[in-house]
Amino acid sequence: MLQVYDKREADPPLHGDLALVDCETGDTREVTVSRSLLEAYKRAHEDYCKELEAYCHEVRDAVLPHPHVDPVRRARAEDLPLGGS
Repeated sequence: MLQVYDKREADPPLHGDLALVDCETGDTREVTVSRSLLEAYKRAHEDYCKELEAYCHEVRDAVLPHPHVDPVRRARAEDLPLGGS
């Protein structure tokens, strides 16, 4: 399994009062991003990645995390970690 995500998804550069727009629905939500909220989000993202990895181990598949800054960049073989999990 190849897990592709933007590095900003794991560590978003956000703080303060923001209007977030859902890219699929166009819905807007007003939020205040505090340090504690951002830390909770980062923990949730890490937990999700660990759960995904545990699932892959359970079904004997490897998960290859592939964080990139450019969300449309395609994964190339030379970009991937060697060995797997």
